[in-house]
Amino acid sequence: MADAALASHPGGAARGRSLWDDARRRLARNPAAVIGLGVLAVLTVLGLVGVANYSFAGLMGLHPVDMLFRESVSAPPSLGAGFLLGTDTQGRDLFARVMFGLGISLAVGLVATAVSLVIGVLWGATAGYIGGAVDSAMMRFVDILYSVPFIFFVILLMVAFGTNIWLIFVAIGAVEWLTMARIVRGQTISLRQKEFVEAAKAGGADGAAIIARHIVPNLMGPVVVFATLNVARVVLLESFLSFLGLGVQEPLTSLGKLIADGANNMDTAPWMIVYPAVVMFVTLLCLNFVGDGLRDALDPKDR
Repeated sequence: MADAALASHPGGAARGRSLWDDARRRLARNPAAVIGLGVLAVLTVLGLVGVANYSFAGLMGLHPVDMLFRESVSAPPSLGAGFLLGTDTQGRDLFARVMFGLGISLAVGLVATAVSLVIGVLWGATAGYIGGAVDSAMMRFVDILYSVPFIFFVILLMVAFGTNIWLIFVAIGAVEWLTMARIVRGQTISLRQKEFVEAAKAGGADGAAIIARHIVPNLMGPVVVFATLNVARVVLLESFLSFLGLGVQEPLTSLGKLIADGANNMDTAPWMIVYPAVVMFVTLLCLNFVGDGLRDALDPKDR
């Protein structure tokens, strides 16, 4: 009976939907975001296949590291020869390398963003909720880290610990959480005066419980939007480092490394830069479409 009454009321269904249900419906009405999600799903599958292909020694018969020829030679794209995107100057299948590089770039973007989410949300929510001298000290530490040039920080890590992919995660994750902390702090300051927080205090909840149960769930909208856009930023940042030779090193590769290799052979093998650049462009474009769609769907001013 209650369901029937709710369905018969013209506004009952709308009021019965949660914030996230409403956001999902609004997102579904955004064609660019929906198409971006679909293309990202395809790219993610290709990246996973590329990493699996490398890990299991040519699962598809195309290995991103093994040479196809005894001599180093680049071959243009040819369906008849079995090279969908051609080969690089060392005779390695470019299609397998693009898939593998896409997987590495997406992994760096997702892991570094996850690290920035954990650190940034905890740091910003704590500083914003406690306030006072603690807030001031915590945010001055953020300002100090902001003042350190990112490239200098990466070079320092490379000199001290050598070059490997785990340092890329550390270097990018150690910087990207700073902006997240500022966003979360600002949202927390506005939320800590709300009635539900005052009610939780009156009920005897301690600060940690209020942050975990009341503050963080209510600021997840801006956090989700920032995280989506941040993945694109991290992918671009990793590609920039790899292009400079400070990122992923052989035998591993990434989209930035492939673009750097292609830039050195533009005259003789232009396909080496065209295909990785196109994949990079499409990936970043779709991530931005999804981020913009989430921002519109979660914007309280549009509800």
